[in-house]
Amino acid sequence: MATIPTYTLEGPNVYLCVKHNTTGDGTGVHQYVIRAHHNALYSFPVYGHTDFPLIQVNTSGPWKNIWLETYTARINELIIRQEVSEDLSMASIYVNGKVEGTSAESKLLLELIDPENQKIIEAEVIISNEGTFATTLTLTGDLHLWYPFTYGSSPLYTVRAILPAHDEKTQKLGLRRLRLLQHTLKTEPGTSFLFEVNNIRVFSGGSCWIPGDYMLPRFTHERYEEWLLLAKAGNQAMVCVFRLNKFTSLFHTSWKNWFLHYY
Repeated sequence: MATIPTYTLEGPNVYLCVKHNTTGDGTGVHQYVIRAHHNALYSFPVYGHTDFPLIQVNTSGPWKNIWLETYTARINELIIRQEVSEDLSMASIYVNGKVEGTSAESKLLLELIDPENQKIIEAEVIISNEGTFATTLTLTGDLHLWYPFTYGSSPLYTVRAILPAHDEKTQKLGLRRLRLLQHTLKTEPGTSFLFEVNNIRVFSGGSCWIPGDYMLPRFTHERYEEWLLLAKAGNQAMVCVFRLNKFTSLFHTSWKNWFLHYY
């Protein structure tokens, strides 16, 4: 019977490597249990269930530029969700967030800008005593709907939140009716797993994203876009991100231009 050594390691910056023999011939099989994705990293991008070697990158203090940021008041959170009606004629854009700090302003200004850079909605939102705000922007008529690559264009609207004389934040979003269809199968157990975008069932041909570099700060926005453009050139419509993968916010600024995104 194989002997499996057990180690108990505490703290956020450690990983556990267990080597045991499952074949009985002494060759052994490596298995890794990783505690910190930023510290126990692959020597090149592979999945965690492979037996490729790991590189331990020790914590060594600050490794990015440092700056001091001061403010009187700022928009701390800006969360945007959207819902498109079944007939694709109306979109509800739900905006909420939080302001922190002290400000004489009791209102937040919201702007919705269409893909042609035209301001189409302006609204004032009351900031509560706790600093929170929430509202719904309703858009009707000829919507610029977002489609994944190979199914149509992928226009993006812009939501801009302005705290006068203090702060401003913007977010991009694509208006689309997205549904996951899971119907009971007729002759087999289980359900279907099918995406529908704007009432069109989509063949989700694509790729799984794994880390592009074990030193994430070296993977720039240009490299993200270059790699995603390779997928686009192959007529792919989806990028699947393995849920344990580590990637930077730069990834989000690139994929939404063309792809469905699935964790």
